[in-house]
Amino acid sequence: MKRIVIAMTLLLLLAGCQQTQMVNERAAAKQRWQSARAVVICGVGNEYLKVGELDKAQANAEEALHLQEDMLAGRILLAKVHLEKGRYGEAAAELQKAQALAPHSAQIPYLMGIALEKRGQWDDALESYRQAMAMDESNNAYVMATAEVLVAKGQPKEAFSLLSVRLAKTEGEAGMLSLTGEAALQADEPAKAAEFYQRALDLRKDDLTMREGLAKSHYFAGHYNDALVQLRKLAENVEYKDKVGWVYSMMGDCLLAIGRTADAKSAYELASRLNPGEAQVWVGLAKTALAVKDNDRATLSAKRALAIEPTLAEGSLLLGYAMFRQGQIDGAIQVLETGAKQHPEDSLIRCALGRCYEAKGLNARATDCYAQALKSDPDSALAKGLLASADERRNASAE
Repeated sequence: MKRIVIAMTLLLLLAGCQQTQMVNERAAAKQRWQSARAVVICGVGNEYLKVGELDKAQANAEEALHLQEDMLAGRILLAKVHLEKGRYGEAAAELQKAQALAPHSAQIPYLMGIALEKRGQWDDALESYRQAMAMDESNNAYVMATAEVLVAKGQPKEAFSLLSVRLAKTEGEAGMLSLTGEAALQADEPAKAAEFYQRALDLRKDDLTMREGLAKSHYFAGHYNDALVQLRKLAENVEYKDKVGWVYSMMGDCLLAIGRTADAKSAYELASRLNPGEAQVWVGLAKTALAVKDNDRATLSAKRALAIEPTLAEGSLLLGYAMFRQGQIDGAIQVLETGAKQHPEDSLIRCALGRCYEAKGLNARATDCYAQALKSDPDSALAKGLLASADERRNASAE
C-alpha cells in the first residue's frame, strides 16, 4: 500500500512538472511570437517614418512597445517620430529609456544631441554629439553634427579644424565639403573656403547653395574674376535671374574692383530695383557715379544710402565728397563733420573733411584732420600725402 502511495505521488509530481513545462513553453512561444510581430510592426513603422506618415509611424512604435516593452528599435523609432513632430522633450525621454537598454549605442547620444540642439541647449548637444563620435569614429554624420553646433555657438575655427582632420582621412561627400567651406568662411579663411566649396560643387554641380558659397568665398578672398564666373552662373538660373538682389550687388562690387565701371553701374541699378531698401546698393551706385564724374547721381545715391542707414560711414564719405565736387563746400563740411563724430577712427572721412577745410581756407583745421587720420591709420598713404602737402604749403607761405 505504501509503495502505491509513493508511486502515485511521483506520478502527480511528474505530471505537475510536465504541466509547468508546457506552460513555460507556451509563454516562451507567445513571447517569441510577440517579439517577431513587434519586429515586423516596427519595420512597417520605419517605412511610414521615411515617407512622413508620422501618426502611423507613432502608432506602430507604440504597438511594438506594447508587445515588447524593452524593444530598443521601438524606443528609437518612437524617439525619431517625436523629433520629427517637434516634441523634443518626449524624444529625450524615450532616448533615455533606450540608453538604458543599449548604453554603448552611438546612435542614441547622436539622436539625443538633435533633441538638445533643437531646444537650443548647445553645450549639452555638443557633449552628446562628441559622445557619439567617441563611440563611432567612422560616422561622418556625427562629425558634421558636432561641427554644425560649433558653428552655431560661434566657434567656426574649431569646426573647421574638426572637419579638416576628418577630410584628411577621407575624400568626403558633398555635404561635408560644403559645411567645411561654410566653417572656413565664417572663420575668415575665404581662400580655403573656396577650395572646399569647389570640391563640393564638383560632386554636386547643380547645387545652388554650394555655388553661392563658392561665389562669396571668392569675393571675400578678393578673387573678383573667379567670383564673377560663379555670380553670372547664378544670374543665369531661373531662380535668381532678375530676382535675387545680392547677386547683382556683389557682381557690381566685383566689376567695380576690376575697373569695369559701366558694367558695375548696370549691376547696381538692377540690384537697386530688386532691393531698394539695401543701403550698400546705393553706396555702390554712388561709387560708380563718382567714377564717371556724375556728381548729381552720386549725391542722390549717397543720400538714399544715408536715408536707410543714417550712420553709414561710406554714405557720409561719398555724399560729402560728391558735394565737394559740386562746389557745395559748406554742405560737404556739415555732412563730413557729422560722419567724423559718428566714426572718429575713420581716416578717409577725416581726409575728406580736411580737403573741404582747405577749400575754405581753414588750413589749420585741415592739418589737424590729416594728423588725426594718420593717427587712426598710420599706414594711410592718402593721409601722409595730404599732411605733407599741407606742411609744404604752410612752409611756403611762411617764407
